[in-house]
Amino acid sequence: MNMLALFPEVDARAFHSSRLRIHPVQAQTVRGLTPNRDCVVVVPTEKYICEGVYLIEENGWEGLARCERLFGSGGKVWVKRELPCGDREDILPAEWFAEHVIGFVVANIIVTNEAILRRATL
Repeated sequence: MNMLALFPEVDARAFHSSRLRIHPVQAQTVRGLTPNRDCVVVVPTEKYICEGVYLIEENGWEGLARCERLFGSGGKVWVKRELPCGDREDILPAEWFAEHVIGFVVANIIVTNEAILRRATL
């Protein structure tokens, strides 16, 4: 079976969508998701979409969290943040999630030369 047929390639023009936002993230916000100072592409949202990685804001901290809705919990969301000081896991109400979510992560951007990227945006 051709596995590529199961997952068709996304047309590069999809990244020009006005619905997508690029956010810089620090590697220490979630180990293994983004090396160094890279970026994520997010679809802005004000609610839980599906299991995956979300960009959230909490008390001035903006970072990535793995999130999953808990079955039979009345809409509560399991939120795991991998921080430099240790992992933090919470089960939070849907209302809390809606107030703190920025977007659903759809792609990682690996910055290979920050200096040239900075000059290209001037």
